[in-house]
Amino acid sequence: MARLVREGTGFTFTLLDLDHFKAINDTYGHPEGDLSLMKVASTLKELMGEHVFRYGGDEFAVISFEAPDRVCGKLSQVNRKLKEEVGAYTLQICAGVYARQSRDNERRIFEQADCALYAAKQS
Repeated sequence: MARLVREGTGFTFTLLDLDHFKAINDTYGHPEGDLSLMKVASTLKELMGEHVFRYGGDEFAVISFEAPDRVCGKLSQVNRKLKEEVGAYTLQICAGVYARQSRDNERRIFEQADCALYAAKQS
């Protein structure tokens, strides 16, 4: 992200997490939680591209060079694909999306995406 900001490149930054991850770990065990994280990661990479990063715990970050509305559409596809998996529980993500503005630094980009994620979680 720092390089993209330095170069003045436009991009859309997304922070997301796996809904009810603690319940998955508590109910089905940490190995199953790990499998759920791997499924989310592979689905994100498949639909969102190469710039998918595990940020920590059940949180991921995505850098995309597409417009925010396209990113949101792809995130909806991620949830649809995750819900297609038949199992004891359903995986679902929640996301905050922010399009970099010309004067934004990395901190502001992250904070704005984090605020959007928090608002999405509340709704």
